[in-house]
Amino acid sequence: MEWVGHVDTNPIKALESFVLGWFPAEKLTSAEMDGSAGEWDNLPEALAAFQRLARLRPALHRFHDPVLEEPKRASGPLGDRLIFAVSDGAGMGWSIPWPPEEPGQADPRVWFTEDPYTEEPETILEEEPLSRFLLQFTLFEAIQAAPYRAWTYCMPTAP
Repeated sequence: MEWVGHVDTNPIKALESFVLGWFPAEKLTSAEMDGSAGEWDNLPEALAAFQRLARLRPALHRFHDPVLEEPKRASGPLGDRLIFAVSDGAGMGWSIPWPPEEPGQADPRVWFTEDPYTEEPETILEEEPLSRFLLQFTLFEAIQAAPYRAWTYCMPTAP
C-alpha cells in the first residue's frame, strides 16, 4: 500500500509500486525482457515507465482495454497523435500529441477519442495528464480483472 503515499507527489513511482506489488512476476524469455528500441525511444517518461513495467509484468498488456505494446500513429482533427491504448474492439482509444507539442514536454495531456474512423470523431480531453492517467487506468483495469472485481458493496464504518 506504500504506492498510495506517492499518488500526489510522484504518480510514476506510485504506478511502479502498485504494479510490482499487485501483479505477480512471470517467467520471461530473454526476448520478452529486451525492450523494443528505435522510434519510441523518446516516449514521455510515464509511458516509457509503463512499457518498462509491462516487460516485467506482462499482465499489463492483457487488460480488457489494453495499453498497446507498440503505440500507433494517427492523424485527425486534433493533429498528429500517438495512440497508446484502445478499448477492446469498441472503436475508442487514448492518445497524446505526437510528436510532442512542446519539446521536452514530460507529462502531456491525454485525449479520449470515440469512433475515430468517422470524419468528425468525438474527442474528450481527459482530466489527468499522462502520468496520473496511466495510474488511474491501471487501477481501474486491475479492479476489472480481479476476482469479484475487487469491490465491495458495504464499507466498514468506524465504531
